[in-house]
Amino acid sequence: MSDSVIHNFSHSFLGTPFWIRIADEDYAYAQRATSAIFYHIHSFLSEIDVGELDGPMTGINQMPVGGLVPVGEHFKALWSFAQRLKAMSNGAFDVAAGNVFVSLKNTTGDCPTDSPEIEKIFQSVKDSEWDLSGNEFCRLRGEASLDFSAFLKGYLCDVMADLLENRWGIHRALLLAGGNRVLALDPPAGSAGWRLGVGESQQILLSRSAMVSKFFTPSSSFLINLRTRQRVQPNQPLRVLAREAMQAEGLACVWSLLNPAQVESIIQTNKDWGIWWGDNTRWGVAQKLKPTPLLPSA
Repeated sequence: MSDSVIHNFSHSFLGTPFWIRIADEDYAYAQRATSAIFYHIHSFLSEIDVGELDGPMTGINQMPVGGLVPVGEHFKALWSFAQRLKAMSNGAFDVAAGNVFVSLKNTTGDCPTDSPEIEKIFQSVKDSEWDLSGNEFCRLRGEASLDFSAFLKGYLCDVMADLLENRWGIHRALLLAGGNRVLALDPPAGSAGWRLGVGESQQILLSRSAMVSKFFTPSSSFLINLRTRQRVQPNQPLRVLAREAMQAEGLACVWSLLNPAQVESIIQTNKDWGIWWGDNTRWGVAQKLKPTPLLPSA
């Protein structure tokens, strides 16, 4: 790395620890900035968190057909991105599958296809239809339940990064959410990138890029292909790269539902996207990474 002084700050959102690492800044200023940013996240999180019992998401999921709920810019950004992912996956991924996600947490293996209750849940997703006009969100049809959890933590990283740079003028920073979401801004002075461990024996330098890792197991995967009704269990882990953390996290979910040929075709349409498979195959911007042996921490 470099001889830069790096300040570390952390807070938990959605049951997940978030970290902001800031280089080459006065500690007191960096502390004020991160404290204000964490407070800002708290101030709007209830608007988009499905777990907030009295929040707008509860109102949306409980409103009848024809009902209207006022929504803000954060909801609109998440909804717009969700529709892109739905189209990219040809309906295999849909944030309207909130009730499906809940049912997966209480079962193992694939969802039973002969259960009338499960059939009703899947049909509600297929029948769902919504409309966003200005700041009003309307349920046009169906009884589905929305849930942005698949990429919400990545979105929070993007919001924090935007505030760091555009409100506080801090550009040398690294943001992390849990152990598998990373958003790198400019690296510390004198360094080509933020040093990140990859696996047990390699490291990379990351700058101006987000990376999200997915490691699926039969017992931990709550992602399901809505077309086949099969729980996602890829043969190997994957790491997805994009300019923004929300993009990387959402793409990691969708690309887990597609076959490699489909993923490779999609990557060719965007020069900022890439994937690094567990067998070390790399496509898109991931090809520019230069893994080196992992160095011990200082």
